[in-house]
Amino acid sequence: MENPKLTADFVIRMAMVVRAKEEAGESIDTISADMLDALRRVAYGQLSAKIYVLSLGWAHWSRSVSAISRLVLPDQERIAENGYLDIFNLEEATTRRIPITEITLKQLKQAIDDNGHLRSILEQENWLRSRAVGPSRSNR
Repeated sequence: MENPKLTADFVIRMAMVVRAKEEAGESIDTISADMLDALRRVAYGQLSAKIYVLSLGWAHWSRSVSAISRLVLPDQERIAENGYLDIFNLEEATTRRIPITEITLKQLKQAIDDNGHLRSILEQENWLRSRAVGPSRSNR
C-alpha cells in the first residue's frame, strides 16, 4: 500500500531538489544517508519513485531498495504497478505472487540477479537448484 503522506510525484520533486542542490555544490545534511541515496537514484533515473514510495514500510529498507534499483526502470515500474513479484518455491514446485510490500531479501535475491536481471520462473528454479545442498548432492 502506498504511503499516504508521499506520492511518487512528490518524491520526484524532492529528488530534483536534491540533484539541483548537489550540482550547485550545496550540502544536504537534513536527510538521512539512506534516504539521500534513494533520492539521488530517483533523480538520476536509477530508481522508480513509485518503488521508493512503496518501499518506505519495508523491513531491510536500504538493502531492498538497493536490490530493486539494479533493475531497469521499466521493470521497476511494472513491479510497482502490479504490486507483486512471482516467486518460485522449489520444495512445493509452485509459483506464488508475493506482494512487493511483503517480499523478503531472500526472495529479492532469488528474483533479481546481481546484474539487475529480473529472473523468469524457470531461471529462479534453476538458480535455486544450483544452490540446493542436500545428502544426494553432497554424496557425489
